[in-house]
Amino acid sequence: MAIKKRVLMRLDVLESHMHNAMKEKGRTALRDAYNVLVELRDMYKEGLPASNYPVYGEIYDGLMVAVQQLIVDKDIDSQEDVYLLCDELIQYIKKETEQEKHFKKEIVFLPYQAAMWDSLESVWKAAYEDKEHCNAYVMPIPYADLTPDRNVAAWHCEREKFPRYVPTIDWQNIDLKAWHPDVIFIHNQYDATNQFNRNSIQLRKLGACPKPLETRGFGHAANFESDALYKISN
Repeated sequence: MAIKKRVLMRLDVLESHMHNAMKEKGRTALRDAYNVLVELRDMYKEGLPASNYPVYGEIYDGLMVAVQQLIVDKDIDSQEDVYLLCDELIQYIKKETEQEKHFKKEIVFLPYQAAMWDSLESVWKAAYEDKEHCNAYVMPIPYADLTPDRNVAAWHCEREKFPRYVPTIDWQNIDLKAWHPDVIFIHNQYDATNQFNRNSIQLRKLGACPKPLETRGFGHAANFESDALYKISN
């Protein structure tokens, strides 16, 4: 799961900051650790169902209070017990996270022409409304008109043309390879004929999805009525 992998990586960063702070008795590492704690708490809140988040949320709230205490406490010699408690809590939350099976799937829709959005909308709606199991994102991406010799004639991005009830994100602010979502939906398969070919090939090269099967394109199949493909990915 994409969220779980990123969380575990950030927990390693948190652990490193805390070890540095304990070794150097400095406040810079503590402030860095506090910032990572805030980030992690938000990641758990967004990435877990509402019924699974509270246990983690309580631990993070406790860790944040402890780190704040370490930052303001001038009696450095009395801090060892607090550091040890923080380390125990971090080790506990890492273990629980490794065993956690309820992180949501991240599903990203990469439409390009707003006029074709109807071919993805029913799947997006099913995923977007399933708050317990997934986070669904729509990121309209640029496409190019090509000349007969396959050079770029003009670039377009139609994000502003999508329905207002569809939340969209700016492709310029996203590193899709680093994000590495669980499932990506696109309009067209990877082929050598459609005008979107330049970007679709780049998507494959990015390795932006775990398995090729999980990057699903619809080609000319528009206006389908079921959410069957969403159920497959879920």
